[in-house]
Amino acid sequence: MGTSSKTHCEDQADTECEAILATTIEIGEEEGMRKDARKTWKKAHKEDEVGIWAENMIVTVGNQRGLQIASWLHTLKAKDIISEAKIASLQEELNSVKSEAQLGERRVKVYQGQVNNLLESLDRYYLLRNRFISTFKRDKQHNATPGDHKIINSGNTWAHGGDVVADAKLYTTLTSAHRRTDAADFKHLYGFPPPVIEIITHRETIRVLNCHAEIKASRTKKASPLFYERFETFIDLFKKSNYDQTYLQDHRSALAIAYQRFWDAHKQEVVVEQPSEKSD
Repeated sequence: MGTSSKTHCEDQADTECEAILATTIEIGEEEGMRKDARKTWKKAHKEDEVGIWAENMIVTVGNQRGLQIASWLHTLKAKDIISEAKIASLQEELNSVKSEAQLGERRVKVYQGQVNNLLESLDRYYLLRNRFISTFKRDKQHNATPGDHKIINSGNTWAHGGDVVADAKLYTTLTSAHRRTDAADFKHLYGFPPPVIEIITHRETIRVLNCHAEIKASRTKKASPLFYERFETFIDLFKKSNYDQTYLQDHRSALAIAYQRFWDAHKQEVVVEQPSEKSD
């Protein structure tokens, strides 16, 4: 014999509910069936809980205690839904903040690199202006001091050397009336066209480009074919890395090895002829 009981309350604040008791009994004499039904009711009435159902958020319970439990379940489920939604929202917001922070860090690194390059170019400019005055003292006044000769020698290095950051601006930032148009010659010196230089802020990479340009344009420095071959290897790998400027963090990478081999060739494959005192 099976029994089920179902009580539905339209207003959960009510203390009384209409109850419907359904049961299955064996078919027999009418009086016997009634007795079995009464036994079933008495048994169900003594139960603490008869049953709890939740269909489409409409709570159906078996008795008053079941009504309270169903109410708790409904409240907890509502809180869970709110909690999950809030957690998802907070996680999305956190991910957005992290992305903005990472983007900000990358921008700061780029700006810092640009500032460092500009400051270095400014130092070179002051060195060249110092050289101008000291050269005047040497050649016209004939009263140059040992300090002046040192300034002249240092200035000669930068006057005849490369400055890829400053030189690129001659092609990219000047007005059309003063802008240079021989970008192919710039690429022969530095390995890249001027617009590419704007994204390079890695000082070690910039020194490679400047070093190559200085030797390429020099009348007194001679390099072997191996030196230029290693420069081209470095340039090619740098392009293939999508201009990765963190390559020195892994000294085993092909690009880091090419970088080191370039400087090895600079030490071993470049011959310097000392200029005369008045050479400028």
